[in-house]
Amino acid sequence: KKARNAVGWSSERIIPWPVERLTSVSENAVRCKGVSTRRKLLFVGRIHPMKRVLETIRALRSLNRADWCLTIAGPASAEIPVETLMKEAGSLWGDQILYVGEMPREQLGPLYAESDALLLFSHRENFGYVVAEAMCEGLPVAISAGVDLCSLVTRSGSGMVRAISTQNDIAEALTDLLALTSEELTAMGISGARTSETEFTFERFAASLNALAEDCVANHSLHKMSV
Repeated sequence: KKARNAVGWSSERIIPWPVERLTSVSENAVRCKGVSTRRKLLFVGRIHPMKRVLETIRALRSLNRADWCLTIAGPASAEIPVETLMKEAGSLWGDQILYVGEMPREQLGPLYAESDALLLFSHRENFGYVVAEAMCEGLPVAISAGVDLCSLVTRSGSGMVRAISTQNDIAEALTDLLALTSEELTAMGISGARTSETEFTFERFAASLNALAEDCVANHSLHKMSV
């Protein structure tokens, strides 16, 4: 949309980035073994107001349920320092709300494997890499309609997509998420993993990019000839 404002003519196409899974199938299998009685939720990304991190914490606290926990992984920001996260979490800090800081990508694998769902209720995301990464790991996702991958998530049945405007919208989405059975979450995760095998491969990315370039060259030549 931004590009359209800068050019008078365009040939546009949405091309997903290539994304690879971080864990093996055997590692991923631990997710549904019922090691913990708590539903394990995961947030991965920069701790910034755009991601609605604080609203997510408040919404979770408002549910007043002891059968969930949230792990937050990502760098703090000037807008939301760690101290602010602690204040919002209150008595749940270190128990139901865990902050593990910024982690190298290769160390995120175990977090994906042991979680039940990824949360990302951002105002907007240009693609949503962590959503694609979670899908590769067979992890269901609960995201806002502002995440650009929301259409793919909906079509593939890989998770839950909701229009988010207020903290109450997040609370309602989380209520529905926590009401899902392990079997339902597993089915979403399997759909996401299968979808990622075709949507997020490097081969598909390269082929789509080449096709777009070829179309742009062909259309540009036709455009010049018609002038």
